[in-house]
Amino acid sequence: MSEIIDNKRYHILKMSIKDLIEINPKVLGGTPVIKGTRIPVTLLKRLIRVGYPEGVITHEYPSLTIEKILAFKELIQSGKYVPETK
Repeated sequence: MSEIIDNKRYHILKMSIKDLIEINPKVLGGTPVIKGTRIPVTLLKRLIRVGYPEGVITHEYPSLTIEKILAFKELIQSGKYVPETK
């Protein structure tokens, strides 16, 4: 079981901005969104900042996975540039 958790954590840490964020003029007019969803980066960042638990976020936004949320948290906590607006 520990090995499965370690593999998941490794996969999460290896996600890059390109794996998580998509900018497509056909999706919300080019607003940066979480890849594979129509959820703006700014919304997820705000939910994380105010302390919404991952379980609540995935319940409210079923197209988001726990893995993507955790990877996004790692990304913003690392201080890497995260595009927020077009």
